Amino acid sequence: MDYAAAFSYMFQDKDWLKKILLGGLIFFVPILQFAAFGYAIKVLRNVKAGNATPLPEWDDIGGMFVSGIKYFVALILYALPAIIIMFILFALIFGAAAISSAGDAAKAVGPLIAVCSCFSYGVIMIYALVFMILLPEITIAYAETENISSAFEIKKIFNKTKVNIGPIIIIVLISYVANLIAGLGVILFFIGVIFTSFWAYLVNFNLYGQLAAEQEK
Repeated sequence: MDYAAAFSYMFQDKDWLKKILLGGLIFFVPILQFAAFGYAIKVLRNVKAGNATPLPEWDDIGGMFVSGIKYFVALILYALPAIIIMFILFALIFGAAAISSAGDAAKAVGPLIAVCSCFSYGVIMIYALVFMILLPEITIAYAETENISSAFEIKKIFNKTKVNIGPIIIIVLISYVANLIAGLGVILFFIGVIFTSFWAYLVNFNLYGQLAAEQEK
């Protein structure tokens, strides 16, 4: 895999400025943002296919919008366990706050709630870490068919993640670096982050596409 190429491949497209400017604007518009997700899925598929200039045209926003919504729904379903645990965690925290003003008998429950809160937080952190590691293969699986069910072929996703754990860990780390770089857009009077955030998204999906291509060999 050419990890370095993921940071600059988009600039080799003769229309890169137009595509990234439009993508950045769409990426930051609520609801319409789903089209940017669908665009990134197309980037993944183009990279996997070996296209020299994998940035697609913005000529099928409707199709990208639908694809992006389905991808977003898949991610939300994956996040649902963590969301439920988080609600339980908040309930425990508010419960502890209420108990702190109660009598001595009620206060005895406080430490138990604190332990449960710490446990819940730990579970969320572990779940988030596992999800980040599985995300490349989840995304690749979805991109193959653009069906939500494909993103939940759990056995296939786990097996491919296990086989490709080395490159996947590198991809996760590079994605983190790309997002840090994207944050520098805030320095450009905030408006720059609109485009650097979309650029970071393109970096991630190029890496997913490269990983998918490697798995086809």
